[in-house]
Amino acid sequence: MFSAHIRSGVPWEKTFAYDRMLQLIEQNGGVFDGCRNQHDIENRYRKIDVMIDEIRNSGRMKSIREIDPLGFRELGGIHVGVTRSGEIVKAGGGTHRLHIARELDLPYVPACLDVIHPVAIQNGAWRKVLLRSRQLKKMDYARY
Repeated sequence: MFSAHIRSGVPWEKTFAYDRMLQLIEQNGGVFDGCRNQHDIENRYRKIDVMIDEIRNSGRMKSIREIDPLGFRELGGIHVGVTRSGEIVKAGGGTHRLHIARELDLPYVPACLDVIHPVAIQNGAWRKVLLRSRQLKKMDYARY
């Protein structure tokens, strides 16, 4: 769905995104992801297109704090966790933002760390994630 739209410009309605959202609205008692009808869905995807264009043009994804100075810990952004082996995995919200980042081949994205497996703390795998994150943060500040 995202790939066809972002990489090839296929209209959202031809990616079945609208149909899928309508199904989810019906399955979830009349509302899903803040949408209640076709009009809401179209507005949502127009906003996503604005975000895609902004990210494509800037080559980076803004943090929630950059979007809203009162934003808190990437609330509404990409939520991740750390597995026992130190892998970063999707752990909550931010699915659209993650797909956009992947499709646009962004080297890194702002994220909210939700959970760390206790074994990753015990075996030091967490430390590697932390150090890599700090390196990227330094790179980000140097770049902008």
